[in-house]
Amino acid sequence: MTTDAALTRDHLLRKVAGLLGLSQEDLRPDADLVGLGITSLDVMRLVNEWRVRGLPVTFRDLATEPTIDRWWRRVEELCRANPYLRLAG
Repeated sequence: MTTDAALTRDHLLRKVAGLLGLSQEDLRPDADLVGLGITSLDVMRLVNEWRVRGLPVTFRDLATEPTIDRWWRRVEELCRANPYLRLAG
């Protein structure tokens, strides 16, 4: 990921909270996002956004365990596996 496209956990939390119509404070990182109303289309949009940024995430990566905590762990795993990807902050 390039510097201007680096992903932060806070960005992920803000993005998902916005998709769900919640404030960041109201979105627990361990909450089931499907139960809160995230749709498969929302997940596909996130996957596409991240792939454009260079992160090789898949729909399956996100659909398997739909929580902020798990998604962020997957982002970290992908970044550790590829020295050209990096996280901000």
